[in-house]
Amino acid sequence: MDIRLNILMKQFSSSFILKILAMGLSYISIPLFLKYLGDKDYGIWMTIFSVVSWINTFDLGIANGLKNKLAENYSKKNFQEMKEYIMTSYVSLSFLALTFWIIGCLGIYFFNFSQGLNIGYYSENYLKLLFFITYSLTLINFIVKIYNVLYLSVHNSYTSNLCTLLFQILFILILIILNKVNKISLISIVFIYPGFTLILGIIFTVIFFKKYKNMKPKLKDFRKEKIKMINGLGLYFFLIQISMLIIMTTDNMIIMRYLGAEEVATYSIISKLFQAILIIETLISAPMWPLFIDAYVKSDKKWIIKIYKKLNLLFFLTILGVGLLIVITPLILKIWIGKELIIPKYLTLFWGIFILNRIWGDIYCVFTNATNKIKLQMWLLILGAVINIPLSIYLLKYLNFGSSGVILATNVSLLPISIIIPIQVYKIIKNMKHEDQDYDKKMEKNIK
Repeated sequence: MDIRLNILMKQFSSSFILKILAMGLSYISIPLFLKYLGDKDYGIWMTIFSVVSWINTFDLGIANGLKNKLAENYSKKNFQEMKEYIMTSYVSLSFLALTFWIIGCLGIYFFNFSQGLNIGYYSENYLKLLFFITYSLTLINFIVKIYNVLYLSVHNSYTSNLCTLLFQILFILILIILNKVNKISLISIVFIYPGFTLILGIIFTVIFFKKYKNMKPKLKDFRKEKIKMINGLGLYFFLIQISMLIIMTTDNMIIMRYLGAEEVATYSIISKLFQAILIIETLISAPMWPLFIDAYVKSDKKWIIKIYKKLNLLFFLTILGVGLLIVITPLILKIWIGKELIIPKYLTLFWGIFILNRIWGDIYCVFTNATNKIKLQMWLLILGAVINIPLSIYLLKYLNFGSSGVILATNVSLLPISIIIPIQVYKIIKNMKHEDQDYDKKMEKNIK
């Protein structure tokens, strides 16, 4: 019996319905957003959300380091070690959050949002307030979000997806209620969106530690020396996160700056439609991380090869699905949004290529992340981050690609990952030995 495959299928099947329901509700919320806020305010909110979401990657790789350490120790049933890693991560993230809050408040105070983001129809003070509220609540979520790592470490992605579903339900209900009482505005959205995320995160954290009492840490479990162990590859993970952030989240800011809020709204809607495929892909890739760690610990080369055969087959089926989506996008948008959108030329094609580009890279990056062989990935993503913004502006402004040029630049930035990382993974697998090896020595070697 393939225990790992059974765990993967159990996680996928239990999470699939929840993820689909959450995704469906998120698509329902977008027409409501557009109807209640209008194109301009929706575009502003998406820009604010894109900018503030940067903070989620500023954990210096602690979340990914914790994920690896918890998966490793859960495999060994070493619960005391897990408690120490958990408390050390909470303390470290709290310190980082406080530091970033001070720096961010200074940035919000001195930055001119009206000019920098080309928003002339709201006062500067109002824009600063919107950013301050969103930023402050997001920083608290920055700490609380560890609950996702906790559930993944015990092979329970179902509960994380349940939390996402509950958020979507509550968010849609509050949108409808606020609209009924004529209280909906950007200021209410910046309180509600990160606020509900925070409340649910706290609730599900409490639930986790009530169920897994042997993993519940106390302040005395903090270990200063474990910061380095969690963060052994933290700089690499951090640079990977920052690079991905630049590649993935600067689109809205560039479009806002050069084309306006209405174009951001259209681009975000197309983005949301195609990213549905990415959401389904994460149902497989998220639980794969700890399973790859377990297989690597036990040098189960045969299982890893078998899984990649299945993943490659699924990818080729995905190509067919993406091709179909590109063709029927106008029809879907008319039904979904309730009106015809003016879609820039090549935008749907380039988004379809992006989805395939991203999924192919993710399939292999999850293995290098799990085994801590991430240095090559880091340098490739740094290269992508360096070229992404100037290439986006060049294609948008000078070659007249419009917003289509922005996603084309993203494709170019991620192309080295999609080509080179699969080659690296197959070399790693080829060099693996079949007999058990000491995982700690492997990790130490990789870090060096």
